Amino acid sequence: MAAGVVLANGSFPSNKISGHKGDVNWCSFSPVDRQLVTASGDKTVRVWDIAGDTPTQLQILQGHKYYVNCAVFSPIGDLLATASSDFSVKLWSTETFTEIATLQAQGGVKYCSFTLDGAILAAASADNLVYVWEVSSLRLLKKLKKHNQSVLTCAFAPCGWMLASGDSDGELIIWDIHAGNALHYKTVHDMGINCLLFLTTRDHSQDQHTLISAGSDSIIQIWNIASNATGVHGSYRVTMVKERSLTGHHASVCNCSLSQDNKLLASVSNDKSVIIWSLETYSILRVFNAHDRFITCCCFSADTRLLATSSTDYTAKVWHLTEEQANVPQRLTPSAPPVVSGMTDLVNPPPWESQVLLWLKDLVAQQQQKQQANMSQHQYDMSLVAKITSLTSQLSTDAPGQQDFCCPITQLRMVDPVVAADGYTYERSAIVSWLSEGRSTSPMTNLPFPHTNLVPNKTLKKFMDTHHSS
Repeated sequence: MAAGVVLANGSFPSNKISGHKGDVNWCSFSPVDRQLVTASGDKTVRVWDIAGDTPTQLQILQGHKYYVNCAVFSPIGDLLATASSDFSVKLWSTETFTEIATLQAQGGVKYCSFTLDGAILAAASADNLVYVWEVSSLRLLKKLKKHNQSVLTCAFAPCGWMLASGDSDGELIIWDIHAGNALHYKTVHDMGINCLLFLTTRDHSQDQHTLISAGSDSIIQIWNIASNATGVHGSYRVTMVKERSLTGHHASVCNCSLSQDNKLLASVSNDKSVIIWSLETYSILRVFNAHDRFITCCCFSADTRLLATSSTDYTAKVWHLTEEQANVPQRLTPSAPPVVSGMTDLVNPPPWESQVLLWLKDLVAQQQQKQQANMSQHQYDMSLVAKITSLTSQLSTDAPGQQDFCCPITQLRMVDPVVAADGYTYERSAIVSWLSEGRSTSPMTNLPFPHTNLVPNKTLKKFMDTHHSS
C-alpha cells in the first residue's frame, strides 16, 4: 500500500468534471501542482484546479485540428505534451499554458512519453513508427521502424536508453534509442497493447527492469526485463520473462497507472470498471464502476490520495481514495464488479448500442430457426436485409462521440464501419483480417463470436460523414 494511504471502506467519493463536448480520451495530474489536464475528442485540452472541493476550469488549450488522444506532463511538470490524430505532438509551457512547439509525425499520434529526466520525448504513431525527439532542441533523433501495425503506446525505462513500444497486433518491441535498434520483440497479447508502464523502484538500474503491459485481451502482464552489454559497439542483449498475469477485467484494458511508490496499480477497461491492485501481493484491493460508458484513462495523483478517470461519456471524475477525504460529496452506492458474460450483459449501454444488441440477439435466434426449418439462403438473406433496414430507421438520433468513430482494433478513424456479433463496431478491413486469421473471439470482450456476419453501420457512417463535413 502506498505510504500514508488507506483505501476508504465502502464507496469512494468523487467529483465529476464536465465541460468537454466530446469523448474525454485522457486525464493526467501535474506532478507538482494540484492540477488535472483532460484531453478530448473535441480537439481541446482543458486544465482544472482540483485544490478545492469542486474542480475549477483554468484554461482551454486549443490548436489541435483533430481529437486529442493523450496529454502528459514532463517529470518536473514544466512542460505538457499533447498527442493528436492530426499527426502532431504539441509542447506547452505549464507556467503560461501557451504553445511552445509543434512536432510533426506522418500518422495520427496515439501516445507520447518523456524520459525520466525529461530530455527525450517519444511518440507512438499510426504510421507504424515511433518518433524520438530531443526536447531542448526539438530535433528529431530517430524514427524507429519495425512494427507492422499502428503503434498505440510507448514507455521509457528508468535507465533512459531503453524504450518499449506496443502495437495494435499485440507485438511489444524493446529499443535502444541511441542506436535505433530493436533489441527484442515479442507478441505479448492476443490483441492490441493499449498501455505500457515501467516500474521505477530498482534504483534506476541499467540492466534490470519491470514492465507492465495491458491489452485488448482483458489481461495485464508483468514482465522482468534483463539487459546485458554485448561488448560489440556498445550494444545490448535483452531477455524478457513473464512474472505474472493479472486477470479481473472482462473487456479490453484501456489504461493503467502506477502509484508514486509503485505499490499500487490502477487499471480501467471497456467493461466500465476500475480495479486497484496491490503490486506487493498481486491481489485486487478494490473494484468499482466508474462511468456509464467506456473508461479511457486513469491516473494517480502524486500523493496517491486521488485517482482520476476519463470516459467516452464526455466526463472525467476525481476519486478520493483515503478515509481522510471521506467528507467530499457525491458518494457512489456500492456496486459489484461488472461481469460481461454475453451481449445483453453490457452495463448501461447507450440507446443506439442497446438497439444493436437486441438486433444481434434476434439475429442469433433467426439463425437457429433457419437451421431448424432449413430456410433457403436467399430467403434468409432477404429477411436479414429487411431487419437491418428496420433497425437503421429506428436507431437513436443521438450522435455517438468521436471515440466511436475509431476502430477499437486499429485505433484509427473508420472508413467502412460494420457491426459484428459482439455488438461492437469495427473497420471492415480490420475485423475481416481478424477473422481471417482464425480468431473466433471478440476483440473487445474476448468471448466467442456466435456468428461472423458483419452488418454495415449506416447510422454511424452518416454521423461520421456529417461531423467530418461540419
